[in-house]
Amino acid sequence: MAQEKEEKTAGQEKAEKGKRKINFSVDDFFTAFIDLTGNRKEYSSLFEQPVFAFFKRLHQDYQAVFSCFCFYEEGKDGRNLAQVTDVFREEFQENSDWLRFGFHGLNSGANYGSTRFQTGECRADYRQAGEDYEKTVKELERITGGGRCIDRVPRIHFYAGTAEACRAWMDARCGIRGLISAEDDRIAYFHTEEQSRTLRQQDRLETTGLGLTFFRTKVRLENTEDIAAFLEDFGRQEKMEELLVFTHEPFLEEERIRQMFRSCAAFARERDWGFGFPEDWLERED
Repeated sequence: MAQEKEEKTAGQEKAEKGKRKINFSVDDFFTAFIDLTGNRKEYSSLFEQPVFAFFKRLHQDYQAVFSCFCFYEEGKDGRNLAQVTDVFREEFQENSDWLRFGFHGLNSGANYGSTRFQTGECRADYRQAGEDYEKTVKELERITGGGRCIDRVPRIHFYAGTAEACRAWMDARCGIRGLISAEDDRIAYFHTEEQSRTLRQQDRLETTGLGLTFFRTKVRLENTEDIAAFLEDFGRQEKMEELLVFTHEPFLEEERIRQMFRSCAAFARERDWGFGFPEDWLERED
């Protein structure tokens, strides 16, 4: 009997690990915080703000989870996270099982070592990269209460990060445990061509030098014309276990993008896929 119980447990664990996983994320996240701040006396709840209300509806209807990857500042008018209200931090804490926030970059001009986009201010050295990360996360902790609200597997602006920058982000307070990589065939972060090819084929890459895990983004909604066709194709690929879906915050204003999120969520629920965060997937596998 004991042996049967042990075998059953092992089988259950195998099934759980084999269950397909899905995560939603939003890059360049900033404007919703500003609106929340400007209307902090009018909003009696975090979820009266339209973007957060949309997130909550998808969570209630489909158990969807969201990662929001944030700039510290918006370059065009000087606004930054230090100006964002913290009056909703209790609600952020109460919802940290499905709503989290992470580092995306200092601003839209910061470049941490992109080999594809030779634009912006290069901030790829250890000191600058580390300072940008801690400066951003410090404010996110203040705004949300920190802890599980901080997503430690973020997507970096331009998918850029030299090995030195990545080391700084790992060493920083509340440092990264992994990174989300590109949805296309670009060589992201400090990867070699071989590593990039492995990531595209296997959806994950373990780097022996730094000990970081990279997760491949599967679909960028604003660049997707037929989400139904994409989902059907993904569902037929037996080796594909993780579906990382994202957009950028400005596109959330488009009903087309919101409907694609709903379509992905409904598709996942119909097939009993599990919503979650890459950081949590790593913790369960440790």
